[in-house]
Amino acid sequence: MSLSKGRKAQAEVDAYAFLCAFVRDFYDTLSTIKPNMHFKPRYLIIALVIFVLEVLVATTFAAVPFIRGSISDILVVALIYYLILAFVRVHEVALALGVLLFAYAVEVGQYFRIADVLGFERGSLMSILIGTTFSWEDLLMYLLGCVLALLSHRYLSQRRHARRRKARQGLQMNIQVRILSELCGFARACSGS
Repeated sequence: MSLSKGRKAQAEVDAYAFLCAFVRDFYDTLSTIKPNMHFKPRYLIIALVIFVLEVLVATTFAAVPFIRGSISDILVVALIYYLILAFVRVHEVALALGVLLFAYAVEVGQYFRIADVLGFERGSLMSILIGTTFSWEDLLMYLLGCVLALLSHRYLSQRRHARRRKARQGLQMNIQVRILSELCGFARACSGS
């Protein structure tokens, strides 16, 4: 069953209107949230490393379709995850879901050829950033990238908390030993006089 040209054009306009309304509503929702802004340099460093990997994938491995197509999709959502995490204090699961929904919205926009509808020329920077080809595999790679970003973040957080806990326990042990030695010294001084 094929649509006539007029109905197909109307469907594209409706899809564009829906996508614009979705983005506007998403922005309105985000603007009502008062995020706790902070700067975490370690997450910015992770984001920069992922960006370098993304550039390497796009340049060095451009001829390898699986790496160029799939690995870059995994990396881009991880890049967005850690970049946001570097500046905004937000619950990790909510952030992963938000990044995933954003990636899915971009991919749905590719299905409706949003770059062409917006008038971006093929090969232009905006056309490349938005993308021009819809793929079900991309949706799976975005999901995998968000899960990996979330798991890596939890792993790094647990390691950091374990180090802090160990340092606190060592400090507490030091304090206890000092107190005991002072008490023993005081007891010796009292018994000797």
